Amino acid sequence: PALEDKFGKYEAISVEEMLFEPIEHSRDYNFKGFIDLVIKTGDTFHIIDWKSCSWGWDSRRKTDPMTTYQIILLLV
Repeated sequence: PALEDKFGKYEAISVEEMLFEPIEHSRDYNFKGFIDLVIKTGDTFHIIDWKSCSWGWDSRRKTDPMTTYQIILLLV
């Protein structure tokens, strides 16, 4: 219901989409991650990666570099 409230009519494209991509200029490392949900509304795709829970985040979680880095990477 929350997705319908936010996006109206949508089409679910992918759930738990795995990412595994080589990192440029590195022979030893790959980027690995999962995108929680990809939906489509009209001609627009929305990438949703939930970073919350029912009880919220404490200050430690809000300032955790690994959480922040992942959020920033998804925006690039």
